[in-house]
Amino acid sequence: MNERRQQNKFWPLGTPRNYTLAKALTMPRLQANEVIYNVAVQGASLGRDYSFLLPTAAFTSVKDFHSSIDELRSVIAPWQQFKIEDPDDPSKDTVQYWKRDTLAVLQEILENTEIANHCKWAPVRSFNAENERVYTDLFDSNWWWKVQVYQSFCRCLPRGIERYIVGQSQKILHDHSHYNLLR
Repeated sequence: MNERRQQNKFWPLGTPRNYTLAKALTMPRLQANEVIYNVAVQGASLGRDYSFLLPTAAFTSVKDFHSSIDELRSVIAPWQQFKIEDPDDPSKDTVQYWKRDTLAVLQEILENTEIANHCKWAPVRSFNAENERVYTDLFDSNWWWKVQVYQSFCRCLPRGIERYIVGQSQKILHDHSHYNLLR
């Protein structure tokens, strides 16, 4: 996470007030420069819905407001555009898509202290009043338990044996796959 963001979670907007103001002026879409000037620079009141505004200016200019919003991009993992072309037929339209570095996004999530207390870091077995298992989320599923047990088991094994076990289990499944077809 950006070092300045670690020191001030509202950076580059500075304060919770500026963050709320910027959110109000950009969601669901960016407001016109005139509105930004009247609200964010002049500090004009917009009524009860914007009671968080004080009579003082939050930003020095409309350009300052836009710069702060643009600076937010430096805090998060950047979006990258890719194009997919058909090598056999270049006349076909290329497909464009956008992606972000998955590990960088995960790091942003894990470093966010606001959500840390709301995350589950290990599997949980939940039960109802009748002592029956309850399955509602990924963290209380059997899959997470299996992944945790498998990973723990593999860490205890000598190096390289994990590939052998996976290979053998795939061979067994392949050799006995015809039994599944007969059921």
